[in-house]
Amino acid sequence: MPIIKQHMLPALASLALGLASHTATAAGPYALTDLGTLGGAVSTSYGLNNAGTVVGSSDVARGSGSDTASGTPSDTSHATTWRGGAPRDLGTLGGKYSVAQDINNAGVIAGWAGLPGDTVSRATLWQGGTPTPLGTLGGSYAAAYGINNRNQAVGVASTASDPAGRATLWNGQRAQDLGTLGGTYGSAYDINDRGRVVGYSSTAGNAANHATLWEGGRAIDLGTLGGKGSSAQAVNNAGLVAGSSDLAGDRTQHATLWRNGVITDLGALSTDGISGALGINARGQVVGYSGSPFGGRPNATLWEDGRIVDLNTLVKSSDPNFLLYQASDINDLGQIAAVGLTGDFQTHAYLLTPTFTTRGADELLAATTLVKDVAGDGAGMPLDEVFAANVSAVPEPASLTLLAMGLLALLGGRRSGNRRLAHRLASVQPD
Repeated sequence: MPIIKQHMLPALASLALGLASHTATAAGPYALTDLGTLGGAVSTSYGLNNAGTVVGSSDVARGSGSDTASGTPSDTSHATTWRGGAPRDLGTLGGKYSVAQDINNAGVIAGWAGLPGDTVSRATLWQGGTPTPLGTLGGSYAAAYGINNRNQAVGVASTASDPAGRATLWNGQRAQDLGTLGGTYGSAYDINDRGRVVGYSSTAGNAANHATLWEGGRAIDLGTLGGKGSSAQAVNNAGLVAGSSDLAGDRTQHATLWRNGVITDLGALSTDGISGALGINARGQVVGYSGSPFGGRPNATLWEDGRIVDLNTLVKSSDPNFLLYQASDINDLGQIAAVGLTGDFQTHAYLLTPTFTTRGADELLAATTLVKDVAGDGAGMPLDEVFAANVSAVPEPASLTLLAMGLLALLGGRRSGNRRLAHRLASVQPD
């Protein structure tokens, strides 16, 4: 079974009976919407398009699913889409599990689904609500992680001779092996409308995993920030690539931007923190997560115009236990698909929608009439003070580091079995 595309999401939690929620709270620069579930306890977002349609996965109510192989009731998690209302179950290919990873502006959804028995999975496209399995490279599993507006999908597929996944492109239903940087495995996570594909690949001898750009039939090593490994998670139509890289010494990982051969350390919310970038839009706004290297949940994070923002400071929730811990994707209107903890510590998908008309950080800093209820007591704080308290400067671009070695999957790798059951982590080992 393939791992899921996003970095920081947990494994599927225990299911619980409950109704889907769909509540919105407006405060400061973003209105926060809890997208709810299909009746179970947990939902997760992975991508969204410019119409604001969010895709991901959700647990269904306990006992409402059925294993088609045995016919017995079982807990399941299904690919899910949210658009202006209750979640919609996209179904599976006969198994118990499916995940929607990305959606293009025409509403075509890419992901994966299990076949009956759930020992085999297929990369899947949903169009008009109907799942269509895509071709394989001869192995037992495949998963699509990204799709562009030309309906080209990318992801990973195993081969008949090697269980290690290979970065894969689907034009229609045919699977194409994109090749590697000299190693035996890799994965593709995103594709732009010009056909540029990004992800990671193993180097010669499987010595390291490096962020990779596939273009013009070539696999191009994007390098690292001085550490052993890196992973590219998203690319926009201008060719800006967002992801993460190990720093020198391989003790921490930072969100990273690649632009025209120059690699930039986007930094973290704290000087000793870890971070990772998962999505980028046409304006170059980057989203992901940032947290402590010593464990605990990170914070959903926005990088814009040289600033780092904890998104929890820009939304309002009356629950003291609420936390947005991952921003999975951002569309060209500035809407953000995120993942957070509810008041009863369940993981839910969320949508953040800008409540301002101009979306640049400079405009936000000037909009001092917008307030943030920091203490939850109704006492507002000017937005420029919020930024001053919660925004850190991004370091200047670093020189592109030449051939580095190895990748430490700091937050879990492909052997976790839940890489995106939990928008895109380089995995250390083949499945």
